[in-house]
Amino acid sequence: MQLLAAAVVVAPLALLTEGVPALPQTSAGVGALAWLAVVNSVVAVVLLFVLLRRGTGAATSGLLYLVPPVTAVLAVPVLGQPPAPQTLAGLAVTVIGAVLLNRAGRSAPAAITR
Repeated sequence: MQLLAAAVVVAPLALLTEGVPALPQTSAGVGALAWLAVVNSVVAVVLLFVLLRRGTGAATSGLLYLVPPVTAVLAVPVLGQPPAPQTLAGLAVTVIGAVLLNRAGRSAPAAITR
């Protein structure tokens, strides 16, 4: 409902300023558009709510720090981009931080209940 309400407000403004959008004509373009519409919108929101039901808000938001490392890892097979040393260092720091954040979130309630 939120995305639909936003589209109702933003679509007329986009049409006035940018005109009618050109839709992709190739299968790769259609696939990319479908990926953005379905996975980035619907699946991402459903996954967010599942994670919130299973854990805390802090642990769930801490997982957002893993988006850049996952993107860097996926750039290797998808784009053929070899990871730079700086990328690997950033990946290691980010993963360690996310692990520490999630470990701290799990141990805190146990310490409080004793």
